[in-house]
Amino acid sequence: TNSNCKTCTPGCGNNTKKYKCLPRNCSGYTLSSCPAGSICGSCAPGCGNNTTKYKVFKELVFQVDSPAKGKIAFTITGSNWQIDWGDGNVDTSKSHTYTTAGLYNIEVSGGVKTFSINSKPTAKPIKLHSLNLSQVTSMSFAEGCSTLTGTIPALPSSLTNGTNLFYGCSGLTGSIPELPSGLTNGTSMFEDCKGLTGTIPTLPTKLTDGSNMFSYCRNLTGGIPSLPTGLKYGRGMFLYCKGLTGSIPQLPRNMTDTGDDQDEEFHICELGKRCGYRGMFEACTGLSGKTPKKPSRLKKWMGTFNDTQITNDGSWPKEAWEDYLGY
Repeated sequence: TNSNCKTCTPGCGNNTKKYKCLPRNCSGYTLSSCPAGSICGSCAPGCGNNTTKYKVFKELVFQVDSPAKGKIAFTITGSNWQIDWGDGNVDTSKSHTYTTAGLYNIEVSGGVKTFSINSKPTAKPIKLHSLNLSQVTSMSFAEGCSTLTGTIPALPSSLTNGTNLFYGCSGLTGSIPELPSGLTNGTSMFEDCKGLTGTIPTLPTKLTDGSNMFSYCRNLTGGIPSLPTGLKYGRGMFLYCKGLTGSIPQLPRNMTDTGDDQDEEFHICELGKRCGYRGMFEACTGLSGKTPKKPSRLKKWMGTFNDTQITNDGSWPKEAWEDYLGY
């Protein structure tokens, strides 16, 4: 994937089954169109001026739009990593200030384990090119999400914690990519990504926390996929996903919450809607049919089915259809 196979690619000997990915030097190679995970340009670094040449990314790469003296900072853990800031500076600093206004591609490479953007960068992230860090387990763009546009690249296969990964990235479009098989925590992973379309991908079997994972993704369509048997927390998981249709799948027997506790005051006023609980299926107006059986270990369920067409199979208390204000 995202490589250039040749009979004798430089560095590969004469084995036709070997390949060389070209992160910087693609001299001598041309394509009529860009493969996924690459950038086409009139002068991609190392490619001369041939517009049909491309740059393939093996790292975490995203573009920022910076004013003069624009700043961006990260929280990073890991080893042997470095950052190419796109302006000629390459170092292991976790923050950078651009002297000249412009668009810059930031490339983070090496043994990164966790990565997040610190709050309120003035060098604004505007486009994701690649999330291809082979060792990363936790990643978040939440603090720099509001200015991101375009589609989401393939997610790292090593990702286990997606908490707040794209929270508030309302400008992102296209479909949700395949979720990593080892993902365990999806809390607010795509929350308020109202520009995303298509269906919800298969949920990883190891997922235990799906709280607010797809909440306010109002343009997602299709049905809700099967829920992992180990899923325990589902409060707000599909909240306000009005485009979803069909019935609700069976709930895992070990689930402990699908809504709020009666004494909790979790409001959703900040998005301009009426205040209420954050029920797992609340305001999913396209869902229909009867409820699945209430899990025996469930402790919190207020508002689970509020503002839906779902009817009670007889196992749920009436509070599962109420919101905070009781209407």
